[in-house]
Amino acid sequence: MDNYFSKTNVDDIFLRSIIVGVINVLNEKINYINIKDGNKKVVNVPFFYNMGGQERFLQDYFLSWSDCNYNELSIDGNIDPIPRGIITLSDVSINESNLTQKWINGNYDIIEDGILTQYSAYINSLPLDIRFDIVIKVNNVNELFKIFQCILDIFYKNVIIDIAYRGFRIPCNIAFPENYPIDKSFEFSYPSDNEITLSFDLAIETYYPIVEQATNVDKSMQDFIIRPSFDDISYNIIINKPNEYIHFCGDLLDISWKIYGNVFDNEKVNILFSYDKYNWDYIAKYVNINKCIYKWRIPEYINDDYIKCYIFAHKHVIKEANIRFFANNSGVIDKFHIIDGGYGYDDSTVIEFDNSTIMVNPVIKDGSIVDIVILNGGVGLPENKPKDIYIKIEYNLHGEKKETELYNISIY
Repeated sequence: MDNYFSKTNVDDIFLRSIIVGVINVLNEKINYINIKDGNKKVVNVPFFYNMGGQERFLQDYFLSWSDCNYNELSIDGNIDPIPRGIITLSDVSINESNLTQKWINGNYDIIEDGILTQYSAYINSLPLDIRFDIVIKVNNVNELFKIFQCILDIFYKNVIIDIAYRGFRIPCNIAFPENYPIDKSFEFSYPSDNEITLSFDLAIETYYPIVEQATNVDKSMQDFIIRPSFDDISYNIIINKPNEYIHFCGDLLDISWKIYGNVFDNEKVNILFSYDKYNWDYIAKYVNINKCIYKWRIPEYINDDYIKCYIFAHKHVIKEANIRFFANNSGVIDKFHIIDGGYGYDDSTVIEFDNSTIMVNPVIKDGSIVDIVILNGGVGLPENKPKDIYIKIEYNLHGEKKETELYNISIY
């Protein structure tokens, strides 16, 4: 058992584990029958990893390939078995398009002092694309054809394997290609090796696990760990206020909050608003508490106190604009808000009002109204006042509903 738990220089090497897994998939799998003088012989194709450019490890150390007897004396000379496959790692890359949530809680096993221990920690899984070049050398074209059809019969199109690495069981998807180039030289010269080869590449999709050591916990001790308490949690809503503290219907409002104390990752909060502090409507339900921000598109129905306008164009409009105007306590328009600039307007566009004393010019860019020039704000218009609303956050503390202090904002 001591030898079983001992570590060597080749342990805990991720790419080596992948290579061993690929060789295990290919080795002893491709078998075909050769018939000579009426006698049948089963031929097996072994696979080796390319340790160097000349495959010297195959040339120097095997006296008898049939039993892989390492203890026998080595002999001089080239004893490469034919047929044989040669595996070469050609490329490793991180697939950024498949990156997901960086830290996800997971479990893994480690043998410590001969005892199997399970740990829990946050794990960052890096998606990897790995490619291998495979070359199979054969005696003749007839054997090459047999090997080709064996590959199709056994492997095409995908093979899924699992490898063990640092306590993780990692799945690997091995994809076999559609193209299998055949190389045979028909020109001879002395002393040249006129090899016949079948070449293809393997594409492997897998992931590399990165453990956040700061979150590493012995899983057998989790039941005895003191969980964070919510007793000292409070929230303070801090709203980023654009446009000099003026908010308009149709705008995106950032509702953000701070957490004081300890909190679980999977806790949820509800965000609500009210006109009178008594009747509440939901802005959002079940928002992750650690998100600490929610972007709320303020509904247009929040405030319907504004001056309506009529937009006319001499051409067909693809999408109508939505613009609101607001008068101050002097009865003059001093504010406007473009909720939607529309599309399909040109310089012939005009904006009119029920009150003929109001005169404005729209600014058109790329078919949309992007700004308004107020020429005359009108006379004696009723004042348009903002609507006050209250926002709060609800959360659960030990099964009891809690809520934050109310926050008041004004919306035109």
